[in-house]
Amino acid sequence: PPGIHIYHEVEGAGKAAAYVMSSDEATGTVDIEYMPLYKRDATGEIRRCHIDPRVKLDGVPAYPHGCDIDAAPASPGEMISASVPRAEIGTLLSGVWCPLKKVLVDERLHDPDSIAFGTEFLIDHWQRDFYPPYTEYIDVAIAR
Repeated sequence: PPGIHIYHEVEGAGKAAAYVMSSDEATGTVDIEYMPLYKRDATGEIRRCHIDPRVKLDGVPAYPHGCDIDAAPASPGEMISASVPRAEIGTLLSGVWCPLKKVLVDERLHDPDSIAFGTEFLIDHWQRDFYPPYTEYIDVAIAR
């Protein structure tokens, strides 16, 4: 159904998260919009990028290496659309974006690749400043 999160997955290449916009049973296709992704460029600046699951960038179809800055739209609000075969649509079961820490640690938690879905998801803080006396925590976000 329109609006659900899915993966556009091409066997032997890669996959990219997207939203279903519509489908056409007669042609067996699904119209999708890829989720905007971001990564740091060579200078450290955060820039929008795009993973095309049909293309292996530098031999890699996955984030961050397979996310191509040059393939991203120039306009921040512009979405990348595609009409793909229904057979290339997979379910987006869950996602985990949190540091691999099970205890309260006295160190900076930092993951520069946590910006995949935007700077608001950047993991960069001191755990003791936010979670004492807890020993575990989970960051969850559902967007759109």
